[in-house]
Amino acid sequence: MTTSPDVTRAPTTATPTAPPATPRGRAVRKASWYATALLISSVMILPILWMLTVALKGPSAVFEVPPRLLPHEFHFKNFIDGPKVIHFPRLLLNSLVITGLSVIGG
Repeated sequence: MTTSPDVTRAPTTATPTAPPATPRGRAVRKASWYATALLISSVMILPILWMLTVALKGPSAVFEVPPRLLPHEFHFKNFIDGPKVIHFPRLLLNSLVITGLSVIGG
């Protein structure tokens, strides 16, 4: 029977563990995550909100100085006239043709 030589091992050191988080520390960390999420989401939502309010304004109110977030009068007719002015059906057809060719040829 063969015996294996003694293998000396390096002493192991225990990894230091972080102290348990206090309820106040968790609350601060959670609040900071919420604040960060609110900041990031507002950067993304504010341009969309501005676009919708401009779409509801009349022609003279769009270039008003100082700009107002909410218009005095809401012009919902802009949503009816807009697609006619930019020839929306033709633009939609172009998009469908390009998408179809990309899918078939891709």
